Amino acid sequence: MINTKRTAAAANLARQVHGGQIDRTGGLVLDHYLAVAGSFDSEDEACVALLCDSLSSGKVAESDLEAIGMGPAVIEAVSVLKRSDSEDLFAYVERIKCNDLATRVKRADLVQRVKDMDSYVSLTGYDRRRRTSCLKAIDIIDGVDAVAYDGLFESQHRHGAKLTPVPAAPKPPAAREDR
Repeated sequence: MINTKRTAAAANLARQVHGGQIDRTGGLVLDHYLAVAGSFDSEDEACVALLCDSLSSGKVAESDLEAIGMGPAVIEAVSVLKRSDSEDLFAYVERIKCNDLATRVKRADLVQRVKDMDSYVSLTGYDRRRRTSCLKAIDIIDGVDAVAYDGLFESQHRHGAKLTPVPAAPKPPAAREDR
């Protein structure tokens, strides 16, 4: 991650918002945002990556972002990335496409979420559905033709380097020979 005064301020605010929060695997939530920010060389992209969920948390207002030195482009992108609990993921992804900075950061966030899930020891049904939703959201951002490819089957997906194997159907119980 690019190390500047603004990225340091964004990282400090992210620590205040997400510090101590634990994800489903027992890791720190903040580590995810740091990994996403680390994938960018641009200061604005790194700041948005660190702050992307700060407004959604309810702990931070746009004026707080301005107070720590974030510029209008960063504040607007973070504001666009604010998602309500009732907003469908795919409608949300379509909505944020109006802001290029927000879209680049959200795509990197989704890619990192898929990478995070690839490190799980095993995936639950919930994890597989969530991973597939992330892959479909990446397709929406990339403009993949929804008619030709609906994003529902990971085996058809081109983005993931590691695909979750589809479990084999259980074998029927063996017929009893003693009858």
